[in-house]
Amino acid sequence: QVEFVPHTYEAMNDAASDVAQDGEFFWMVGSRLLPPRLLVDAFNDGRCCVAAMRDGDADVTEANRRAHLMAREVAARRGGQRVVRGERNVVYIFNRLLMKMISMVPSVKVVIIMCDPISWLHSAYFDTMNWFSPSPRVPEPPKLREFALREYVPQPGGTFFNLARRRALFTRFVEPLMKLMGSSRVRLLHRDAVDPRRVGDRGVHREFNRLAAFLHIDKYPSSFQFETRNVGRYRKALDSKPSSNPRIGLCAEEELQALRILKRYYSTEYARQQWWLRELGGHVPERLTQNLSHCDA
Repeated sequence: QVEFVPHTYEAMNDAASDVAQDGEFFWMVGSRLLPPRLLVDAFNDGRCCVAAMRDGDADVTEANRRAHLMAREVAARRGGQRVVRGERNVVYIFNRLLMKMISMVPSVKVVIIMCDPISWLHSAYFDTMNWFSPSPRVPEPPKLREFALREYVPQPGGTFFNLARRRALFTRFVEPLMKLMGSSRVRLLHRDAVDPRRVGDRGVHREFNRLAAFLHIDKYPSSFQFETRNVGRYRKALDSKPSSNPRIGLCAEEELQALRILKRYYSTEYARQQWWLRELGGHVPERLTQNLSHCDA
């Protein structure tokens, strides 16, 4: 019942290389500032794709044209039946203009997936694609502790690295989104609530069925097997051999002081996550109530 865009998978666009590619529906129309009526109608009717443009538009790339044709073929196979369309994009929430565009499509609902802030910082640090490229002036990235101890880490040239601990303050984006869309169109989901290692298979089913009710689609049968996608290389390595992995970051014994400072920095975020999850009907994981990060046993 839920059909995600894009329909094609291009590994080069997926940092995790784990079959979970960012959608670009609203990103592709960003130059138009606000979504045109044609685009809104197409989205609401389930007839659009990545770019959602008319055939022949000059700014439709070949890749988007193929995706558009594929979407029409899918619509034809289902006999024109409307379905729930969805896409994943990890940067939409940081862009106020895009969130305004999204709020203006009345049928759109938003699911915000939060996680342990300390876990996020580790994952973002070791995924250097978005914030670090070796150069003669900066051959090695700063130590992770640098990002734990200060808001921004400077680099040569008077600029800062495109990574900051404050980006894991997820709840500071929730209240403005409430003003744009209202609580009936926004759902919070904590990553641990759909992690079978934390809540078991029954807990995963329970949380996804809450999400299904929010989207007004059928519940998942008890026999349904959920798949895990987009698990970063660092997370996989840490889970497989945490004691022998050389890149355990702030979990290392010699980094305990930096970890304590970072925990104090995120203490309000842990409390706000619990409050907002309860306010918007999400499950509050037990580890969150105890302020436990992935560095804790």
